[in-house]
Amino acid sequence: MTAATIGALVVVLVLFFALLSIRLHVGLALMVSALAGVLILRGTGAAVSTVSNQPFSTAADYSLTIIPLFIVMGVFAVRAGLAKAAFDLATSAFRRLPGGPALASLAGSGMFAAVTGSSVATVATMARVSTDAIVRAGYTIRLAAGVVCAGGTLGVLIPPSIVLVLYGVVTEESIGKLLIAGIGPGVLTIAVYALTIFALVAWQRRHTPDRARNPDRAEALVGAGSGSASPDVVAEPGETIGRDITGFGYLVVIFAVSVGTIYLGIATPTEAASFGAFTALIILLLRSRPSAWLRTIEESLREAVGLTAMTFLLMVGAGV
Repeated sequence: MTAATIGALVVVLVLFFALLSIRLHVGLALMVSALAGVLILRGTGAAVSTVSNQPFSTAADYSLTIIPLFIVMGVFAVRAGLAKAAFDLATSAFRRLPGGPALASLAGSGMFAAVTGSSVATVATMARVSTDAIVRAGYTIRLAAGVVCAGGTLGVLIPPSIVLVLYGVVTEESIGKLLIAGIGPGVLTIAVYALTIFALVAWQRRHTPDRARNPDRAEALVGAGSGSASPDVVAEPGETIGRDITGFGYLVVIFAVSVGTIYLGIATPTEAASFGAFTALIILLLRSRPSAWLRTIEESLREAVGLTAMTFLLMVGAGV
């Protein structure tokens, strides 16, 4: 590596982190810092050619059409309230276990990641749905935040994963095989996180006698703040925790349509993403009032366009 190359690398890295420090979008920071490197090493002509040609060559790939389809599928699922349905069902299942609300958040993240493919969407949604319930059940905000952030990483592994799609495009590997291969590591990751939660809760109870002497407090408060309109409502002992079996069933349907069709060889990844997005749209219409259909669809599409633009800007910046 020549001195000029080392100098260009240093300039690129310093400029990149400087742009991040002023909160410039990551995609733009990548593009500007890389442009500076090309200018230093290859001159103005190469820099202009790179900036004019690379964005199109990066984004104009048919395989990438799967990304906006998965994104809109996830947005429709969020709008349909399926994340809260997953958390409510997991809460009912784990309410008597140590760290029940945290385990419910982890399980909800796994189920929701299976229909969004995005770690960002999973974290943003589960933070609203589960954090308050974990804290009100007597656990620390550190545990609540840690569980939500850890659960967000499941969106990278559990199909349909947008990251795996990008990896498949870059490495020219089979996207369908990559998506299916993510199921095993995703389940194993959930198991390891669950064991970690058990260990943290056991340590917390040992060093906090008051909480250890009142283990039923988590059961009494676990239903509060799980995304409901009134976070001050506390479930009484013996009161039925909200269970949205129908919502969980819809999650299973979306996963089966978007991933199961790939596994069975019925559809290509792009076709499966289209089927999944259409299925999520039908579920959204079924779970919302007809009078709000147009507004809900419009808001969902606007959000999906914004997320798609953000994703492709990152790809273009990395390509440059």
